[in-house]
Amino acid sequence: MLKTKFIPLFIICLLFLPNKLTAQQNINANESLKFIGTSSEGVVVNPSSSINSYSSTQQFTISAWIKLDSLNKENMIVFKQQGQCVDDYVFEINNNNSLKLGYNGGCQGDVSLLSSSNSFALNQWYHVACVLDGTAGHRIMRIFINGNLVGSMAMASFNPLADNIPLVIGDNRQWNGINQLSFSGDICEVQYYNIALTQSQIQNRMNRTLNLASSDSVGLIGYWQLNGNANDLSKYNNSGTIDGSSYFVNEYPFLSTNVKPTVITNAPNSYYLYQNYPNPFNPSTVIRYALTFNSNVKIELYNILGEKVKELVNGEKEAGSHELSFNTTGLASGVYFYLIEAKSIDGKSEFRDVKKMVLLK
Repeated sequence: MLKTKFIPLFIICLLFLPNKLTAQQNINANESLKFIGTSSEGVVVNPSSSINSYSSTQQFTISAWIKLDSLNKENMIVFKQQGQCVDDYVFEINNNNSLKLGYNGGCQGDVSLLSSSNSFALNQWYHVACVLDGTAGHRIMRIFINGNLVGSMAMASFNPLADNIPLVIGDNRQWNGINQLSFSGDICEVQYYNIALTQSQIQNRMNRTLNLASSDSVGLIGYWQLNGNANDLSKYNNSGTIDGSSYFVNEYPFLSTNVKPTVITNAPNSYYLYQNYPNPFNPSTVIRYALTFNSNVKIELYNILGEKVKELVNGEKEAGSHELSFNTTGLASGVYFYLIEAKSIDGKSEFRDVKKMVLLK
């Protein structure tokens, strides 16, 4: 069995490590980009053949994590328009607090799909996604909030254009050079595909970073984590430029969320420790984790002083997704940390990670 070597200082350090300790997963994040809702903001991604490749596939999927600081205004998530009749598409939250996917098709007519009004609240993380499939026999638009389908409609007889104009995250500042509809709040984990993802694929990817050595990369033409920079982690390197007064904050949806994670059922491509759900909680919560290989696993609970409070798991587990539910009867309110240490049976792969949970009584 594995020997636990965690001490209070290690707990503190591990929470802020830039990379998780695993040979399988090479992407990590703990920041998001804060937009303050003023002029000249946005992440500007220059036009490219890959960014516009949906013109040939006739499909695209856009997803992101967002947290709003202001309601009842146009909050641009991803914007690709530039003046009259140069209007590829817009993905936003409108002034009725509805999620919207819209396009015009070069002045052929406005097409807009909306969720119900007041779909969002302040200071809460949401995963949003839109899918457009303009292929023969489909021709449908869909929008999702937290993995749930909240809108679907047939497309018009025409498709969005693919003009040679920038893609902008968090702003509409490319609209004839006039900026008036900036996002107010946090955005991160923006994913852009030239294929139409299914609902199950969206759910599978929403509570984790992408594994670029797996099927996650199929159709991926842009992946901006917005974690300290606007680099594109896809193979196309469609990196953006951050304009205006936006800045990075130590806020991230995977670290504190009341969105129930969707867990994959087959053997995953990487080890992973999910955020517990719900969080904060009282009196019980669920912890989920994924193992690439059959592994010896230990999961322990520590208090804020670094003292071990409880051993939750200690034994051999099969590859795949697992969950455990535990009741915190007898524990005081406060911040706790749950730590996982896993080592594959063949000894070739190791994984350690820690996450924070909050018990409120």
